[in-house]
Formats: sequence, structure tokens, C-alpha cells
Amino acid sequence: MLIDTNPPFRHQADSKAAERRRNPLKYLGGAQLTLARGFDYAGHGLSVPSFARFGPFCVLTGALSLPKKYVGSVLAVLPTKCRPEKELIFEAHMGGEEGVLLDVNSEGELRLMIQRDHPRVFLDGVVIPVASAYGVRLTPNPPWLPYGGHSALPRYYAAGGLCVLSGRLRLQYDDLNMWQDTIVTKLPDECRPRDDGVLIFTVNHHDATQGIKVHPDGRLQYFAGTIKVPWLSLNGIMFFTRSNSQPLELNKFWVARSKGFRIPSYRRSGRLCLLSGVATRLGKLLHDQTSADIIVTKLPEECRPLKRLVFSTNQEQTVRSVSVC
Repeated sequence: MLIDTNPPFRHQADSKAAERRRNPLKYLGGAQLTLARGFDYAGHGLSVPSFARFGPFCVLTGALSLPKKYVGSVLAVLPTKCRPEKELIFEAHMGGEEGVLLDVNSEGELRLMIQRDHPRVFLDGVVIPVASAYGVRLTPNPPWLPYGGHSALPRYYAAGGLCVLSGRLRLQYDDLNMWQDTIVTKLPDECRPRDDGVLIFTVNHHDATQGIKVHPDGRLQYFAGTIKVPWLSLNGIMFFTRSNSQPLELNKFWVARSKGFRIPSYRRSGRLCLLSGVATRLGKLLHDQTSADIIVTKLPEECRPLKRLVFSTNQEQTVRSVSVC
């Protein structure tokens, strides 16, 4: 979960070039998104739909209320400095266990491509490598191939210790029978969760999601989800290569998952704070439990947003909604 803490701007005496070398994730400006007719700010203390540029990445945030029919409609257009080189596909959260395919094209147009019976959608967690960003090609592991066409090639982008994956992959011959706990690709050394365990992510798979594990040795492994189409997106996978030096203090009902997974932790760089790791709840999570029972942790002041953000997180075969206040 990537959080823009949005502190007051402070003037830096350094030159722009020197500052960018010192902080590759430097804040480079942002603004509220101009929403198309029929789409509106969701309110209720949630973050306003907006974009912010940090080094080679454009970070989206905020909650939108949706019209009854929205599929394929442009909900907003990103400025030139925030557009990808080619089409990217994200899993945008809608609350509970629901998500939706968010398409971001090279013209900066944002579209939701699956119709759901939900009144709003969250942009929190959408991180776009911009067209001018330098990305390194990933070599898919057979039977996986780059999707091709208008979709972005599979790449990774490394800046300031942050590694962001992007692009779309497909199965050779579009054969779903070849999709069995496969190793999708292997990340190079500079883009691995070094020395501190496995990370777990949820990525888009058309009208479903897939669980992906990132191993310390660089293996990117599919491990959970309903297989429906012969492709998956890599967008939404991002992590600091080192993070466990700043562990989070968990609520008494939660513990770090068993050895082999990254402990729940955070790392801040400039305005950005990224949470990672895997936690396990003690006992079954019931619908009638109080809010205090389901609080996982309390973030330190330096890692808190100005308004409430809502993210989706992986839980084996499904996703869960996590609110950050």
C-alpha cells in the first residue's frame, strides 16, 4: 500500500538536478483530477480523486461515485506528465471483495472496463510508470509471453529503492491448461525483496484477480485465483527492496505470518510511505466483531494520509478491503 502523506511544501536550496539525484522519488507536482460528467467525488471523509508525480511515477488516489452505467466511459484524463507509454491495466478496488478492471491508455484516459453493481471505486494504489521513465525489460518464463499489441511490455522500474512492475503477459497458444502454479518471470537482483521474505500481491485478470508471490530470489509466482482468461497484468506489484528495519506494531489480535514472509513494516521516502508484509489474525474474523477487533495496526505519524484511503489486499483466493485513516 503506497500512501502519499502530503506534507506542506518546503523550498529546497538544491538545484533541481541535484535534488533529483538525491531523491529519485521527489515530488514533482500534482492536482485534483477533473472528472467527466456522471462521475463525482465520493465524499464521506475519503480522499479527493487526484494525481501526484513522484520521480518516474504518477500516483493516483481518491474515491469516485459512479453513474449507473459507466463501463467503457472515460472517467478522467491524466495530464501529459502522468501518462504511460502504452496501455496499462490495474485492479481498482470497489470495497469488500470486489474490484474492477481499470484501463489507462497512452492518451491518459481512465476507463472502467467491467460493469459492477457498486456505487463507487477507489483509485488508491494505482501507480503509473510515465512514458519518459526508464524501465528494464523482463524476460517471461515459458509458457508466458509479452501480451503485445497496444499493451505495455513487461518491465520493472527501480528508483530510490522502490521497485514497480508494469505490463501484461499472456500464455503461449492462449492455453489455460498451461497455467498451473507457474513461475511467471524472475526479477533481477536490484528488484528483489532482499533477505526478508516473500511478498504477496493481487493483480488484475479481466473480471477476476490473481494472487502473486514475489520471492527473495526474484521468482514471481502465481499461487491463487480463478483462471478465466489466458493473461494477467503485472501492474500493482510494487515494493521497497528493503523494509523490515521499520516494523509495524500489530494489534493484539494480529501477528506476523510464519517465517519466510516479510514482517509487516513500512518505509518512507520523501512524501511517500509504503506498507508491506504479511499478517495473520488470531482466530476467525467474524462479521459481527467490533471495529477494534479488526484494526491491524496503527501507523506512525510520518506515515499517515490527510484523508482516508482504501486499498485491496490479498487473502489467498480473495481480496480484502483495508482502510487507512
